[in-house]
Amino acid sequence: MMQSQMIGLLTETALHPGASQSAGAIDLPVQRERSTGYPVIVGSSLKGSLRDYLGSVWQPEDVNRLFGKPDGVGQVSITDGRLLLLPVRSLQHAFVWITCPYLLERFQRDLLLSGYKTSWSVPDISSSQVLIANLPENSTLFLEEFAYTVHNHPILAEISQDIAPLMAHESARDRLANHLAIISDKDFSYFAQYGLPVNARNQLNDDKISQNLWYEETLPADTLLYYLALAVENDSLTPFIEQINTSPYIQLGGNASIGQGYCIQKPWKNLFKEALS
Repeated sequence: MMQSQMIGLLTETALHPGASQSAGAIDLPVQRERSTGYPVIVGSSLKGSLRDYLGSVWQPEDVNRLFGKPDGVGQVSITDGRLLLLPVRSLQHAFVWITCPYLLERFQRDLLLSGYKTSWSVPDISSSQVLIANLPENSTLFLEEFAYTVHNHPILAEISQDIAPLMAHESARDRLANHLAIISDKDFSYFAQYGLPVNARNQLNDDKISQNLWYEETLPADTLLYYLALAVENDSLTPFIEQINTSPYIQLGGNASIGQGYCIQKPWKNLFKEALS
């Protein structure tokens, strides 16, 4: 049986996984999935960052054994870093974490690939509606400038319980139960496409005159992504997971010198030890 782990990435600071081309007025957009337009950290970029992360504490031969080298494959494959929860401003809360049925369905499938079957079904939801806990039924939730009709659903608690293990901070896990908001795929696509922060960056010469003004897109702090680490050989993932548990912080993407890209990793569970239920 293939050994696997789902590993959460909770952004502690803004994250810029840079794309190779500009998008309209944004000079430096984030990487996006071709099919959905959702932000993503492509597997090759993520694997390179993980190599650097391990290279600072492991011997080169151990890193090469795990991730391979130009003339040989390694023991572990790393998938794309996939988006699961996006923080969005709200009038009722400082922010809420939004997701959508498609992302929850994909999360279920990825958990199944990791050896765990969830007990909940992905809820149906219409445009301009939101599933969220602890707000009155049919009240209004404002996300940015948009109004959504609130609906409560007991399945929110089950979904929160399965997402929470991806978050390293207990405070974030506690907050999730009341701050998880599920909106329709269509509504989520708007926020994923047009709701990310865009920062103006400038290069000044010695006389404080602008030499280069550009606009850069980022994923905000408290975004939750995850990736899968897959290994064919038994126990080849064990030292990798132990290292993450010992030292969970990693820097991803660009702009490390201005404090961007710092994430905390969290293995979901020892999934490869659990049988499908």
